[in-house]
Amino acid sequence: MAGQPADAPGDELGLDKSRVVVVEHDARWAARFDETKAQLAAALTPLEVDAEIAHVGSTAVPHLRAKPVLDIAVGLGSPVETTELSNALLEVSFVFQDDLGDYGGRFYTREPVAGSSDAHIHVVSRNNFQWPCYLMFRDELRTNEQLRAEYGTLKTRLAVAFRRDRPGYSKAKSEFVFSTVSGLAAEQGIDVPRH
Repeated sequence: MAGQPADAPGDELGLDKSRVVVVEHDARWAARFDETKAQLAAALTPLEVDAEIAHVGSTAVPHLRAKPVLDIAVGLGSPVETTELSNALLEVSFVFQDDLGDYGGRFYTREPVAGSSDAHIHVVSRNNFQWPCYLMFRDELRTNEQLRAEYGTLKTRLAVAFRRDRPGYSKAKSEFVFSTVSGLAAEQGIDVPRH
């Protein structure tokens, strides 16, 4: 059921923020992204920031196991103050968490149940290296079966090792992500600084 913490395969979206669970890809995630994208577009239009909204992360990749939490990148063509952006996104239930700078942008979560999130947003400038990197990584995972299999295996193993440590899980897979993204970016002449 949407909005409930997803602790087992079969639940659509939502995960207790203290847990790491990866489940089989769910074809319904694309439709849930489309719904969320429409809400975000309506909320951002009055800001006149020329926003592009993309489904990124593992839920955007068919045949890849993922945490049941939508990852969304919002690329802005014009700058906007964090307070103004946060007020607009709060209208569609996204709460500002932190400014992660060059390693995640302005980060927001939607928490339909206290302590559980079903969607994350990373808001970055389209002039920042992060925007094309989000898209390149997603697209490479969609088309490169070997890379997708390697990443899926890594995520499954790490989800067991870090089942109650979300930051540890993210850190443990960061070298794989950085190596892949920096290689793809280098092919496009984009420099990705190491965190």
